[in-house]
Amino acid sequence: MSKMLKEILDRLNSKVLLAIHLSRLKGQFNKLLDFTIIENGEILYSDKGITSAVFRKVPKHLNDLIGKSPIIFSFENGLENEVRLLIEDLEAPHFWDSSELTKIANPFLQSYEIEDLTETFNLLPNKNLAQNSFEVFEKSLELLFARPIAFAQKLSALGMHSESEFSQLFQALLDTKVKHIGQDSIKSTLGFSQTNNVVGENSKPLISGQTGRLRPLKTSKIVEIFQPNGLFSEQFDNFESREEQASLVNDICEAFNDSRFLVAEAQTGTGKSMAYLVPSVFWTMKNSEALEKVVISTRTKNLQEQLFFKDIPTLQRIFKLPFKAVLLKGRNNYLCLTKWNAILNASNKKFTTEDKQQLLKLLVWFEETKTGDIAENQAFNSEAYKNLWGKLASESGYCNMANCKHPQKCFISRVRNEAKTANLVLVNHSLLFSDLLSENNVFGKYENLIIDEAHSFEKTAIKYFGTEMSVWAIKSLLNKIHFNEAFETGLVVSIRTQIGRSNNLKSDAKTLITRETDSLSKLVDSVKIKSMNFFSDLTKELQAEVPNYKNQKWGVKLTYKDNSPIWENVFEPYKSLRNEVAALNDALQTLGLIISDTKEETLTDKEDLLQELKSCLTESIAILENLLALVENYDPEFVYWFELPVKTNSVDTRFFSVPLDVSELLQKNIYENLQTLVFTSATLSAGDKKFEYFRKRVGLDLVLSEKVATSKYDSPFDFEKNCKLIVPTFLPPPNFQEFNSETLRMISATLKTLDKGCLILCTSYAQLNYFADGLKEEMQSQKRTLLVQGKDGNRTMLVSRFREIENSVLIGTDSFWEGVDISGTTLSIVIIAKLPFEVPDEPIVKAKMDKIANEGGNSFAEYYLPEAIVKFRQGFGRLIRSKTDKGIVIVADTRIAKKNYGRKFIADLPMEMIKTNDLEHFRQELGNFF
Repeated sequence: MSKMLKEILDRLNSKVLLAIHLSRLKGQFNKLLDFTIIENGEILYSDKGITSAVFRKVPKHLNDLIGKSPIIFSFENGLENEVRLLIEDLEAPHFWDSSELTKIANPFLQSYEIEDLTETFNLLPNKNLAQNSFEVFEKSLELLFARPIAFAQKLSALGMHSESEFSQLFQALLDTKVKHIGQDSIKSTLGFSQTNNVVGENSKPLISGQTGRLRPLKTSKIVEIFQPNGLFSEQFDNFESREEQASLVNDICEAFNDSRFLVAEAQTGTGKSMAYLVPSVFWTMKNSEALEKVVISTRTKNLQEQLFFKDIPTLQRIFKLPFKAVLLKGRNNYLCLTKWNAILNASNKKFTTEDKQQLLKLLVWFEETKTGDIAENQAFNSEAYKNLWGKLASESGYCNMANCKHPQKCFISRVRNEAKTANLVLVNHSLLFSDLLSENNVFGKYENLIIDEAHSFEKTAIKYFGTEMSVWAIKSLLNKIHFNEAFETGLVVSIRTQIGRSNNLKSDAKTLITRETDSLSKLVDSVKIKSMNFFSDLTKELQAEVPNYKNQKWGVKLTYKDNSPIWENVFEPYKSLRNEVAALNDALQTLGLIISDTKEETLTDKEDLLQELKSCLTESIAILENLLALVENYDPEFVYWFELPVKTNSVDTRFFSVPLDVSELLQKNIYENLQTLVFTSATLSAGDKKFEYFRKRVGLDLVLSEKVATSKYDSPFDFEKNCKLIVPTFLPPPNFQEFNSETLRMISATLKTLDKGCLILCTSYAQLNYFADGLKEEMQSQKRTLLVQGKDGNRTMLVSRFREIENSVLIGTDSFWEGVDISGTTLSIVIIAKLPFEVPDEPIVKAKMDKIANEGGNSFAEYYLPEAIVKFRQGFGRLIRSKTDKGIVIVADTRIAKKNYGRKFIADLPMEMIKTNDLEHFRQELGNFF
């Protein structure tokens, strides 16, 4: 035990510590406990692998010690409730979660599991994980102790106000630091793995106003980099030249040279990322005088981070070219410094206790971050704490460079300015559309665009150009203006506070602002009541339209039009709400004008008030525009629907609208402004050789045909040798009642025959839950871990646990069909329970099919089938992710073998389908492969 920790414990009158760790027995649900009792730095007693019942029977003299000791605890993922139940019976003065302390001390780590933290802190692994838990705790405290005293003061103050379990510990830490002012401080040996969002920060920027003639790439020279004796073979160990990759590089170079569009289906293993990154780097460097920026858009965070943090730095090291690349995200990913400083200085009554505890995890991050991007803070979950992050994040209505108090340090301004002069800019599909609507104000003008993961591009566009409304969207706005429940906060409180502080403000001005503020507060109450009335009436009317609504397990969706009967009974409460929101807008505008006309020297923090007011007004205007778009401004080219809540007593009905066809929007807003465009993905074709389906969906059929080239690049992997596709044709069709039970029987037989990692892809939560319930006891008897989407954690957590636990079984639905990359022996079996046809009465699906039918087309062949094929190929692609991967894909849906359209699903698969006519034959095929 370090001298620092001893002194801190002395201040807490504690000489003894109890450390415990709770974990699961691998593959089972039994929980085992390790514990250690430490006195003055020496281990007094320890035991491992015991049950909680045994722990409660430790010797009496040790029990007496435990009752007076602080408890340091840790636990395996998912066991927090169990460990807290165990320790709440102990009369300890302090309970300290060692992983939570590490989250505060170093929020940049990828994992906070004790085993991983032991490695991070360079500690010796101990079979008794409780001892490691104590050592992790001590190292984390050292990290905090090593920081300046000003930080310790903030930590102590926030810890006390948040009623954190660490509040007294942080106060003792501060007192200890104060005592040692002027003495050598503890130096931490652990660096922070914070990231930057600019690569090549000091490179020569693209300067606006430069002009120059485009200089073509020397395609053959760039292709040589990928050849057997090329630069990559010299730089990378085990580099394998791939003919398909070289061909893709060639075609992308020619697309740049000829100012053409390329649709490139590059299957798994082609190496498409490097194939477009290398030509992009050389193009932008060769034509920097002509401002040839290249924007690269992806759908998933994983691919974006791979490109930016791995591939691009590698290319910069190898090529030694002074190019600049920027990773850019949406505005609300970045911390606003003005908001942050305001929050640290705010009244302690403005936040819930839980919010203040979460703020502790932002203190070190704020001191260390270079980007202000909350995604790099692994300790803070911005999705789980959306309301809190909303009070900290940059937002368009609030943040204004002209009035920003930190213009040189502002995270969002810095990265956007860097993007405007960068050679490469990495974004996601949603931000790409956001930039379009702001007329390239986000990352500057560009004429070259690479769209990876392009199979999802149309769906992202449809969602982005759509509209959504709920009572919670309105409530969120009202809370920003005036929240007055457990505590009081919001714009109204800010104005009243500043008015009270402004001693030089004339009495008539003070009276006017006070009157308008009071009026605004009353309008907030009125809008709240009218919104609840409208959504309550709407929900009741819609529930009456649904037979047996109380028995519905999932949210029901109902389409509507401008003349739908539903509006007859709810239009009046809607109109009342609409008018009141309009009045709210007027009140905010009036108050803004009054405050703007007030002299700055007489009104404290005038600009801060105007920023806060502008943010509320922007959001209020958007609410009104969305209400009008969804109810009154009906567009026949859009589809509209309500989504009812599952709970019958809830008023959380939401309504949506999206465009049915985005092809013209994409043509007008993107394609007309580009000289080069590359669409790429492993799954763009839907059984069609020229990508007709994809081209029509994204509007490329509106572009001159001679400008668009298409090509397929096969996988270099040996699928015939390493992959087997089996269809158990003895199963009943999916529309038979016994389909799920017989499929479950087949899955059970598979898992008994092969003790290997298995991913089961379902098409609905009902099916997923049926399989999960049916496999639970069997997995326990086999001592295998069953991981179920929606029950055992989020997708990232489930995939991580699946990788860690040998021969586990993971059951997932929609989000697991794509973007899950599990290579190696971890995953050997993929079971596709059903061909992934979309739900036919889903509003967007039904509207698209109706539109095709009304125009005389075949909706099944032109939309329903191609969509299923693309998704099927994504699901199939989860298995073979590297050259050495080996495994079996099982398709339980016999339509793939028995229907004429079934062959289209396997047309592009690089192996033959094996039909098994009975369970015995099926087992033989399984057993013969590995």
